[in-house]
Amino acid sequence: MSSLIPNAEKKLAQLMGVEKARILIKNPNKHSLFSVNAEGKIITYPMDCGLVGKVMQTGEHDNLTNGYAHPLFNGQVDIETHMPLLCMPIRNPNTDKVMGAVEVINARGIQGLSALQKAKVNQFDLETLEFFCKHLGQAILNCFEREAFECSLRGEKYIFE
Repeated sequence: MSSLIPNAEKKLAQLMGVEKARILIKNPNKHSLFSVNAEGKIITYPMDCGLVGKVMQTGEHDNLTNGYAHPLFNGQVDIETHMPLLCMPIRNPNTDKVMGAVEVINARGIQGLSALQKAKVNQFDLETLEFFCKHLGQAILNCFEREAFECSLRGEKYIFE
């Protein structure tokens, strides 16, 4: 997991043509979420924290005109930007339950943007993000299962239990 999340964030940013993407994962056995920084350190947040927390609770993607100005914005977990943001849930491929969320700048949403309307979402970007989240969900599930198995072989308690 320590390399999957930072690498996936880099790839997602490249895929969407932006500088930054954020991935947060639910701790499957605690009421919290976590991210992994570039050094592999796990950072924990409350479950209902920020815009991504809302997406994880509702299970619906969100298109925000200005993430920084949104009342749920939380600088600890959300990408700090005045640009439009797309937030998408990551689902467990076996149960369809939300297991995390991604947040990425919607660079193409700036076109025609005004304070009175939502940022435009390019359908291709939305489908690309959905596809990415679907496969990321499987990769995360595989990591959880592998880490749990390795801990059991060593007789250790798995960190997310």
